[in-house]
Amino acid sequence: MKFILGIIGMIGAGFLAAQILPWWSAVLISFVAGAILNMNGWKSFLCGLVAIFLLWGLSAGWSFHHGSYIIAHRMGNLLGGVGGVALMFITGLIGGLLGGLGSMTGGYFRKIF
Repeated sequence: MKFILGIIGMIGAGFLAAQILPWWSAVLISFVAGAILNMNGWKSFLCGLVAIFLLWGLSAGWSFHHGSYIIAHRMGNLLGGVGGVALMFITGLIGGLLGGLGSMTGGYFRKIF
């Protein structure tokens, strides 16, 4: 139950923070959530990974669908012909890894203190 609430909370807080703060605010949200939820390392990592992967992947998909497909195609050509769906997956994966590491760090930070 903590896992599902953590995912939902990180997605909601990350979405709100992304409206006014820079891109790395998702890592801070994951860090705080990892410290609050007090899960073990791998579970905390997985929670942050899934939450921020969904947040960034769906955000990239929304942007791609609503007009930024031109930029996505140009970026894909720069990266060797990567398609739009693959770029959305790569964006989500990078964000998910950052969120997972932030959440795991928050969990370990709580265990230290």
